[in-house]
Amino acid sequence: MSNITIIFLYIILFIVKFIQTKKVSLYAFTYTNSDSYYSAIVDKFNEYSQKNSLGIILELKFLGNSGSNLTPEEVAKKLTNYLKDSQNNENPENIDIVTYELMYSSKFSEYFIDLKKYFSKERIETYIRSSIESCSTMKRELVALPLFSEYGVLGYNADLLKKYNKSIPKTWNELIETAKYIIDSEKAIGKNIIGYASQHIETETATCSALELLYSGRKKKTDRCPSLKSDEALKVMGILKEMKEKGVATVDSLNKTEGEIAEGLWSGKILFGRNWQFVGTVCNDENIVKFNPLCNALIKSTILPGYYEGISASVVGGHNIAVPKTSKNIEEAVKVIDFLTNYTIQKEFVNEKLPAIPEIYYDQEVCQQIDCSLYSAIQAIARPSSFKEYDQYSFEFRDNISKAVKDEISFDIALIRNRNIISIKNTEFKSWPSIVINGIALILLIGCFISIFFVYSYSDNEHLCFMNINYWYTYIIGCLFILIYVVLTSGNTSNLKCQFRFWILMLGYSLCNVPIFARLMGNYPRNYGLPKFVRNNMTMVTNFLLFMEMGIAFLWAVFSPFKRRVIRTNNELNEAYYICDSDSFIGDFYFNFSVAINLFMTLGIAYLMFIEWRFPKYYLDLRNFSFIIYSSIVFLIVEVVLKYITVRDIILYYFLHTIPKLFYVFYLTIVIFSLKFYYICKDIPAEKKTICSIKDKFSSSDHYEYQIIPEDNYESYTNTLTNKSNYCSPITKSTKITNPSPQIRSTTIDVMNNKYSDSTLNTSKEKKFNTPNPDNIPTIISNSFQYPESIFPSGNTDILMYGGKYNYMNVENLLHIMKN
Repeated sequence: MSNITIIFLYIILFIVKFIQTKKVSLYAFTYTNSDSYYSAIVDKFNEYSQKNSLGIILELKFLGNSGSNLTPEEVAKKLTNYLKDSQNNENPENIDIVTYELMYSSKFSEYFIDLKKYFSKERIETYIRSSIESCSTMKRELVALPLFSEYGVLGYNADLLKKYNKSIPKTWNELIETAKYIIDSEKAIGKNIIGYASQHIETETATCSALELLYSGRKKKTDRCPSLKSDEALKVMGILKEMKEKGVATVDSLNKTEGEIAEGLWSGKILFGRNWQFVGTVCNDENIVKFNPLCNALIKSTILPGYYEGISASVVGGHNIAVPKTSKNIEEAVKVIDFLTNYTIQKEFVNEKLPAIPEIYYDQEVCQQIDCSLYSAIQAIARPSSFKEYDQYSFEFRDNISKAVKDEISFDIALIRNRNIISIKNTEFKSWPSIVINGIALILLIGCFISIFFVYSYSDNEHLCFMNINYWYTYIIGCLFILIYVVLTSGNTSNLKCQFRFWILMLGYSLCNVPIFARLMGNYPRNYGLPKFVRNNMTMVTNFLLFMEMGIAFLWAVFSPFKRRVIRTNNELNEAYYICDSDSFIGDFYFNFSVAINLFMTLGIAYLMFIEWRFPKYYLDLRNFSFIIYSSIVFLIVEVVLKYITVRDIILYYFLHTIPKLFYVFYLTIVIFSLKFYYICKDIPAEKKTICSIKDKFSSSDHYEYQIIPEDNYESYTNTLTNKSNYCSPITKSTKITNPSPQIRSTTIDVMNNKYSDSTLNTSKEKKFNTPNPDNIPTIISNSFQYPESIFPSGNTDILMYGGKYNYMNVENLLHIMKN
């Protein structure tokens, strides 16, 4: 084979290998645009990949900004934007691997794959338990693996302990006693030192310091963190107060940064200080102290003390490594993670970063490089990274402790406030506001069922002729839906409940209002256009309006449902409660649109009531409904106002969202049907007798005006009004009729045979009686009245007169026929 052929084959192989090689990007969570550790591990993998022909090239990119330092929150926000853009295909760069601060696992979990599918249970169990907890979510998904770890430790001045023959403290009380003794001894020779320094400042480290102190109150290593409302928690947090009282610490010494504590220890100004493990690696050798200008004292590290001997706590820091779901090279990315987190590589870079594999701290080769006795004794604890909004939780948590350290609030209040960060209140069913409201709702529920029975029993009565019986049932079902909304306002608040509650409230309003709106629209004094169409197609119109309302509510629920949101009361205890709220512009639009539809319908009902206020047929119904209809306008406006204001009192919020609804249902059921029952029992007629005032033929008005005759004065008008010429003349009051047998007018409207008759009869005075309902009795309607102008048929049936079809509600047509 010639040299040219060999060269050609090499070229072909190189091209094939190049084509098959995949570039995998690693985005490192760093605060600056450089990091020697990340550069070293990337080079190590690429070397391994080339040697084993993996066909993978690992490329390193930093999330930090060149020349500027970012906080963890700022880097996390930047990473979130990267991941969101990738998920929405708005990021042109492919992100295959991400490293991040371990407390953000839940925050980023929706973007990462579950690594349980790629790593065995045995492999996962090799890592420190608290580190794996920081890689997991509440759904038990393993969204990452620990890349390296950091630990909180106690830095101490070994020279001073040796000088005064004091041992390393194992409990907080020992630390206070030792520090107090050395401080007093040094002060006697003219030297002032700080006994204890910590980081209860406005940074993430303050959260770590507070958690370590709380966990140190455990009685056994296997115990969980003491409850924030327990005596143990209060006792251990009281250590800080005791330190200040005994002069071991000051407010200033408890609010130092990591760098300030490190410098204070190295310079010999601080005896004990909480810090990360690096603090004991700079001035930990006598030879270093002699030549390093930073070191004026021999500083070493030990585990943090506990409230009880043998107990300690150290928050785990460090970075996790994960694979985004949007990665185009998931299989290759998993291989990279497998390499970077295995025992061999973790051991190799132990001087750069501490591993999260505890077995490494028992490796003899490793123990020649680091203090294995320290790291193997550490009782690691995890931060509550399962909270999706960890940054907000951490800020509030450390802020409360910091205020207690500064004596702005007491430690017991600080603990209660911290408990309330995650202990979100609901209006429990057993609470007194809930008992009162739900008790009223139960009474109204019974009232609704009694109303259904009432409608069924008196369906043929004139007092229920305002609406068809099915519409009365619809109206009562709407009240039941509103009561369901009120009951659902109590108890635990979930996203599903928020979504369902608003939907059922709007549907309840619709079921109550639509039948009334359609009825009044059908009464509108026009015999053409929309009013005529509504009268002739009442059922279809009502059903259309109901389905339209249901459709709007359904679309709102699908596209932008209400979700629960936390509201802080800002009181001394920092209590919080859940409210239901939309979290987007679309959600707000659908909310306002749904309320606007109901508000428009309610305003329409109010307008129609005003137009038809003197209409005699539904005289009582119009007056009985008017109050609640006008009140409903206010209720709906308040509903919108409550959406955009923040009520920070949970009881007030609860009452504002329930009492108006209860009043609404109370009036529509108890008041309305109680009045109707009273009218029936007292034999009070549903309609009022009237006399029409003549309509000006030049008037543009489309309806007649009616003057109501008080019932006790029916007989006080002259019988001259029985003359045809006086049908619409002005009403004049005269002496009561004394003729025992006056002339009266008898009018018969024959629905079946299309007949109309008018006669004058000599008979004794008769009182008007209730006319039959043509909905149920389609037969001849005959009634006698003292005055012909008061004739208005009852029921929901069109009347045929002189070959023409006239709706019974069209008073103008009826009077026109009567007078001609």
